[in-house]
Amino acid sequence: MVTAASESESRTEALAPMKRWFFWLIAALAAAGTAPLPGRAASFTVSNANDAGAGSLRQAILDANSSPGANSITFNLPGAGVHTIAPLSSLPDLSGTVAVDGFTQPGAVINTLPNDNNGAPAIRLDGLNLTNGFPIGLRLNGASNSLVRGFIVVRFYTGLQLNNTSGTTIAGNWIGVDADGVARGGTGTGIDVTTSLGRSTANVLGGTDPGARNVIGGFHTGVSFFPNSADHNLVAGNFIGTDPTGTLPRGNLFDGVSVQSATNITIGGSAPGARNLICANGTGVGLLGSAGDVIRGNYFGTDAGARYALGNTGDAIDAQSCTAVSIGGAGAGNVIANSTGHGIFLFSSSNSVVQGNWIGTEPTATWAMGNGKAGIYLQSAGGNTLGGPAAGAGNVIAFNGAQGVGVASGDRANISANVIFDNGGPGIDLGADGPTTNHPGNTVTGPNQWQNYPVLTNAFSEYATTQIGGNLNSRAATAYRLEFFSGPPGYGLYPAPARVYLGATNVVTDANGNAAFNAVLPAAVATGDWVTATATDTLGNTSEFATPTPATTGVSTPPLTAGQAGAVLLLTWPSSAAGFQVEATGSLTPPAVWQPVTNAITDDGRFKRVTLANSPGLPRRFFRLRR
Repeated sequence: MVTAASESESRTEALAPMKRWFFWLIAALAAAGTAPLPGRAASFTVSNANDAGAGSLRQAILDANSSPGANSITFNLPGAGVHTIAPLSSLPDLSGTVAVDGFTQPGAVINTLPNDNNGAPAIRLDGLNLTNGFPIGLRLNGASNSLVRGFIVVRFYTGLQLNNTSGTTIAGNWIGVDADGVARGGTGTGIDVTTSLGRSTANVLGGTDPGARNVIGGFHTGVSFFPNSADHNLVAGNFIGTDPTGTLPRGNLFDGVSVQSATNITIGGSAPGARNLICANGTGVGLLGSAGDVIRGNYFGTDAGARYALGNTGDAIDAQSCTAVSIGGAGAGNVIANSTGHGIFLFSSSNSVVQGNWIGTEPTATWAMGNGKAGIYLQSAGGNTLGGPAAGAGNVIAFNGAQGVGVASGDRANISANVIFDNGGPGIDLGADGPTTNHPGNTVTGPNQWQNYPVLTNAFSEYATTQIGGNLNSRAATAYRLEFFSGPPGYGLYPAPARVYLGATNVVTDANGNAAFNAVLPAAVATGDWVTATATDTLGNTSEFATPTPATTGVSTPPLTAGQAGAVLLLTWPSSAAGFQVEATGSLTPPAVWQPVTNAITDDGRFKRVTLANSPGLPRRFFRLRR
């Protein structure tokens, strides 16, 4: 997935030199009127709202299409306020490289607010006169390396379409959302990226600057990519399914973003400003038969402040028959909340990674937003990774109406190092109960091969370490990774206290399928907390949570004892005091200078010991343990 994202970014960067002069052109036009750039392009000005004739948008498109090179269409209609252009028949396709800039209209305002809106496009395309067929507001057909920005587009079947068009930017438009903030979209798609003959690749819908944000609502589908040759495109920084302030619902009936067969689509990103709001739609993002897509850093079902409930009425993310999809990432997770359906649904999808997301809550993990069904739900899915032990890779999955993670069918769902609590069903649920033990020779066909969970017998925490004992019964002579968690005991039917990831240990079962363990983990358990655990085999099949057990907590400062035997001084402290270092000084008079003791340390599992020379001729020394 990282490779896919990098390829998409590299394609966009490769087109930057071809597009750079367009942005310079826009700046020049804004600063110096509409005069064309000598020797490079022609500029055509729209000066009236007529359907045809000199000064009309239709004529400007025809002139730009017939003029060689990269051209521009600017606006200078008389009078204040929003100017409506309502064609009597479909406008011609844009067929050549062109910058069509509604923000050149006097009085238009470009948004500057990262999480709100103070912008005001002043050119409005209205399809109210086009009642037959499937009219499109503006259609770019082979118009690669173009720019369309600063429009309000309402009441067309499809707002904007890119067909056989690559390297084009669609930015700063209100598509389906009118000047008064009311949704007046169409029964098709807000922005449709498609192909009939070639490719539509490296297009950017939105951008990381607030002025590049598109507002897309009121259609059946907000943004669509189809078929497979509409690949390697970016959707960033948009409000999809909200009004221009990002606080009121203006949803799209079906998908906010639909990716069907197209591959390597990036939705959001880790860069500042790349976050999309994807709210109040049927499904937030729907993927079908796609591969290599990246969904990162977005807010599903909430405003930019993660306070207002703007949930999607289906699943937030629905991936069917997909492969190698990356959802979130360390430091770039999505907020996925308030959906009526699942937070994430992976159906017949494989080799995907879900990491670093807040599912059912927001980045502080204190607001109970939830999703109506499971946080993550897998059906007929195999080889997917949910979380991981690397820093920031674990998901926070809380306050959902059903399971935290539900695996209805399929296998190799590697569920690792996630924080899972306060869900309406089990933290991890492998469907109908499978065999309580996996004896040698069993053929296990249930979800995640009905991997058995460990049985915990004791847990003791002191000196910022925790020691947990128990037994795993599973397949014989097989290696397993055991992960441990702690948290308050909780209430209700599913008190799995997985609020804190403590660490992991590895075990290998004997010929009878048993492995006793006594794990010492470098993390403390709070007084009153309980512990639980999971087991994962080498294929990536993770168990449900173990039955929680209370942890006993001890003192926080380990004792250091000194014993003398002739010319030998023996220092002793508990083995459970992980991370503590013996230090020595010759004087306690401030400022005392402490130096680490570098002699070899022995450890019998109960006590650590270090032996030092001790005789009357040696200087006096003082010792301490320090972490």
